Amino acid sequence: PLSHSDLLLSMATAQWGGENVRELIHKFVDELNNVGGKFSFDKDFVLKSCLVLSDLNVKFNIQNFSKANIEKIESKWSDIRESILIAVKLVSRFGYTAQNLTSNNAVIPIAYFIHKREMGEKILEAARHEQSRKHIKNWLARVLLNGVFGGNPDSVYPKMRNIINESTGDYPLEQIISAYRGERRSIHFSEENIEGLLERKYGQEAFPVLTILYHDLDYRKSFHQDHIHPKSEFELNKLKKLGLSAEDIKRFQEKKDSLANLMLLAGTTNQEKNNKPFETWVNEKYSDPNKRKRFLEDIDIDPDLSLKFEDFLSFIEKREALIKERLKEVLNMT
Repeated sequence: PLSHSDLLLSMATAQWGGENVRELIHKFVDELNNVGGKFSFDKDFVLKSCLVLSDLNVKFNIQNFSKANIEKIESKWSDIRESILIAVKLVSRFGYTAQNLTSNNAVIPIAYFIHKREMGEKILEAARHEQSRKHIKNWLARVLLNGVFGGNPDSVYPKMRNIINESTGDYPLEQIISAYRGERRSIHFSEENIEGLLERKYGQEAFPVLTILYHDLDYRKSFHQDHIHPKSEFELNKLKKLGLSAEDIKRFQEKKDSLANLMLLAGTTNQEKNNKPFETWVNEKYSDPNKRKRFLEDIDIDPDLSLKFEDFLSFIEKREALIKERLKEVLNMT
């Protein structure tokens, strides 16, 4: 049986100027999914993007794929296609893949902004768009953390379009935060939200938090989530050799994948670090005490804190406190 989007594609093909729209869309989906570290976009994402970027009613129904609307989409297709592709490239540069981009639909407002500002590929590199890149990265992390695009996000797109159209210049992060404050799909954070973020674990849960914490990274490089104290250290036989109590062994293993034991590292650096004990690695890489101090401070580690693995629980407690204050700062809570 045909899906709803298959039916819509059939209608579009019948009205599109001589091209097989189904084939066109499927090839484009394949192209999107091969960007960077790979994604999992589908034809529904592309069709929804067409409605949003063409300033049409965003509801996914037959009426919105009328002959007049299809003609409008067709006339803008080249620009729509380019804007979507560039938005996906930008998101890829932030380090997102199918594994940590928890909502593909969150890319659509980014594509809309690029489309409306007629930025093209300049958004990816140009120095004058650096602030927009930072704002987009911050916004994307916020909406993913708060699940703004979960369920049916159709109510989000019109409001986002209005904010983008009414603003000028850089990506309107502050206007968006203000416009959604107090609503169910808010991207504002409270003290309670911050506590919840500290409970995020390695993987798709933690990645958006890390991108907010370390928003000044050079996102032209590929960044990996890295365990500060490597996973190999938490093997049961190694923990027993430290002479830990059964309760402490349990706490060590519970905190292994916690946010406070994670950082973002450039892919090549992460491979170099591999399974080395953190204290050994950091002393080798930053033999200059001042550079080591600066690196530790940049990743919210007190330079005076013991980095020995046996002091892991104290390390986690103190780093959680530092991360909490940093999150309040970068999420505009202070």
